[in-house]
Amino acid sequence: MAIDTLEKRYLRYVDGAYIADIDITVEEWKSMLKDENIFYPKALDMVIKWYGEVDHKSTSKSMIQKYCPNLKGTPYNGIVKALGSKVIKYLNRFEVIEKNGGKSYFIIPFEGWHIDYNPSTHLSGG
Repeated sequence: MAIDTLEKRYLRYVDGAYIADIDITVEEWKSMLKDENIFYPKALDMVIKWYGEVDHKSTSKSMIQKYCPNLKGTPYNGIVKALGSKVIKYLNRFEVIEKNGGKSYFIIPFEGWHIDYNPSTHLSGG
């Protein structure tokens, strides 16, 4: 299946949480985690840092303040997009589409929601 014919899985917002039907098995995750072309050092470091947070959850803002307070922007957006793209390419079976028709990548390695279900707050991941 070519990457332009991937099955479309749609990102939904339900009760404050972002949801997409992603059917990645434990064995597939294990295989990808061992592959440095997918979980390259910055991606693996990001996932480990997020996992190390209380209940494996944090806001992007908190992560930036804790791990890269001198940066004006977030390094995580680019890492998440690259990681999500690599997972999609490796699995070669689906892509996640946002309500506006764009592609979504954060939902692949992370669950996501808005704190207090308020869309104007910072997105959380875990």
